[in-house]
Amino acid sequence: MELRLYTWDKVGVMALSFIEQRIAQMNSYLKGLESQVEAKTRILDQKFGERASFANVLNKFTDPSKPVTSKTEGHQFVGNSVNAVSQSDLNIRQAVKNADAYSQLPEGFEDYINTTTTELATYYKVDLSPNLVKSVIKQESGFDPNAKSAVGAEGLMQLMPGTARDMGVFNSWNPYQNVKGGVKYLAQMLSRFDGNIQKALAAYNAGPEAVAKYKGIPPYSETKNYVSTIMKDYLKRENGYENIDLTG
Repeated sequence: MELRLYTWDKVGVMALSFIEQRIAQMNSYLKGLESQVEAKTRILDQKFGERASFANVLNKFTDPSKPVTSKTEGHQFVGNSVNAVSQSDLNIRQAVKNADAYSQLPEGFEDYINTTTTELATYYKVDLSPNLVKSVIKQESGFDPNAKSAVGAEGLMQLMPGTARDMGVFNSWNPYQNVKGGVKYLAQMLSRFDGNIQKALAAYNAGPEAVAKYKGIPPYSETKNYVSTIMKDYLKRENGYENIDLTG
């Protein structure tokens, strides 16, 4: 009986010792957290110029009617800064979208555009610059090989399924096939309209029948804007010209 009591007493002591160790570990952990909070608070204090208590910070969110301390004003500044960063992020995203995003394409794809354009321009006996093709790609898909429009146009130069088949493109999601088909169609439009770039672009957008009917760029706002935007980008790429609009 005495041995049994001794055993349970020993177990109790061990259990208490274990609990004490865990408590000590938790206290150490909490002190570490407190140190981190203090360090971060000091950084904020340096930024905002004046120290404020946690209660002041909490008041900002729990009771907006209470006076705003310098620290809570600092938190408002942080909120405004976050909004500014968010807007900056949107601007960056837009810039990337508008840029020639070759990162989405196979390595060396720009060289493929240049070579394919030169070969098809020679075949159709037209003056077709690779820079014009790049301007069309930028306008049509933003250099996104997976782009698809609401009406079903697919890929880099946004080929409709029927046009793709006519140009020998069997997989519009293959960027090599798609660009070759788009360049081929653009070269055909240049050939049909005697090398007139504006008419060829209008035909690419609205169809050659519309251009023939109106004997020039159709009076559609979408097509006018399409031709104007591409021409501005093309002239900048080709000659460095800016703020010139040739849509006549």
